[in-house]
Amino acid sequence: AMSYLSYEQVLRSNTGRCLTDKPQEMNDKRERLSNSTRRMADKLEGVGIQAFDAGQVMTEIGDVSGDVSHVMGRYRNLMLLPEVAKRARSETIKQLSYFIENHRKGKYFRYMVVTSGDRVPLSDDGALRERRKKLTRNFSRWVYDAKKYFGIRVVCRSDEYTFNDEGAHYHTNVIYYPSQVLSSEDWQEFLDFTRRRLGNVWVHDAGILNDLREAVKYICKLSGDGEPDRDGCDSWGADELSAVDLSNLHKETYKQKHFQPVGEFSDWLRENADKKVVNYYGDDGSCSLRLMQKPKPKSKPKKQIGVRSLVENVIVHRTLPQPSRDGILEPKTLVLGYTTTPSTGVGRDGLKLIQSNQRQARAWVDEKKHGPFIVHNSTPTVQADRVDNLGNPLGFRRERREAIRRNKQRRHQARQTVSKPAIRTKKPQRIRFIPDGWEWDGRKLVTDFPGWWSADDPRWIPSMA
Repeated sequence: AMSYLSYEQVLRSNTGRCLTDKPQEMNDKRERLSNSTRRMADKLEGVGIQAFDAGQVMTEIGDVSGDVSHVMGRYRNLMLLPEVAKRARSETIKQLSYFIENHRKGKYFRYMVVTSGDRVPLSDDGALRERRKKLTRNFSRWVYDAKKYFGIRVVCRSDEYTFNDEGAHYHTNVIYYPSQVLSSEDWQEFLDFTRRRLGNVWVHDAGILNDLREAVKYICKLSGDGEPDRDGCDSWGADELSAVDLSNLHKETYKQKHFQPVGEFSDWLRENADKKVVNYYGDDGSCSLRLMQKPKPKSKPKKQIGVRSLVENVIVHRTLPQPSRDGILEPKTLVLGYTTTPSTGVGRDGLKLIQSNQRQARAWVDEKKHGPFIVHNSTPTVQADRVDNLGNPLGFRRERREAIRRNKQRRHQARQTVSKPAIRTKKPQRIRFIPDGWEWDGRKLVTDFPGWWSADDPRWIPSMA
């Protein structure tokens, strides 16, 4: 069976790695994203749309740095909010990168941009939702026809919106690959067929897929991107929309599937639903994508009816290593009712467990003899081959190589146990003797004498039948 990383292995190996040598730049990006999310959430709350989760306030504790920060209100799972969409997009990019790296035709993956048409005014009349519904319906039929008539295998699609004074511009990015060689005429015929089948839309083939972040984006651009739209018009970010326009956009896109895996990728996600794709940092500082077995969730305790006790140091979750403000990867512990002076038994036990997590994480850092490695976290690519210090490729799935090796070994052992067939020797030709005046008709001697004559009889002349 194929081996997968465990949760503990990832914790131990990744803790203490230095993700970047420019932590201030990373913190500035994180701060801008947090401010944009906060502004958009406040606008939605101002028009009566709940954007914050009404849960309890939690505390986040760094197991290596010891930094304590309060999570002052989590956001609801609205893909319109940048911080929520970033978490979902990061997981999607890892899964898609791992799938492409280990696909037999990974170097042939391409992507195209499909634009639905003219801009749609932002209103609550359902025009934008209807435009998107029409394109997604045609997309599902086009996926089947493209595979049937042209051998094109579609992997996924990702939606994106841009805005200006005329309204919203909806387009989608499609990742696909050809399963067979197409001539120039066949390729042009495929693009023309795609335009017609998707409803006379504008289609642009962007070529070989080199950067997944270009194809899988946040559904709305933010201010500061500075990119012109596909139709050449300047656009602004979703965080600059008015409260009314943002509310209409939320109503038009609420509960819509902005990223849709199809075909092989959808089947792969279903088969690996109990696994998680993670960045795994080796002892030499190299980073590779690996599959980790998700830990089984603990059973929830039964609810007790009675007086509610004081909540102190209740550990909710321990995250995988993530970058701190110094750029060091460290696990973080999420705690309810954190206090350093607990007054209850549960609080004291929780504080001991928090301190134990910190000692464990710092010991993992000390195990790395040369200190934390600097790992440059660049945009994932699917074309460039990565090698370690020994020249061994890192872009191939190690588990797959092990499975191939084991299968070869089993087949070799099976061949050794099967007995070899006996060697067949050529049957010698029989010598017949033809008497004077008699004939050989090709099948038998024309004679009335019963049986075969002896070779020692001088009356017969030897001949090869």
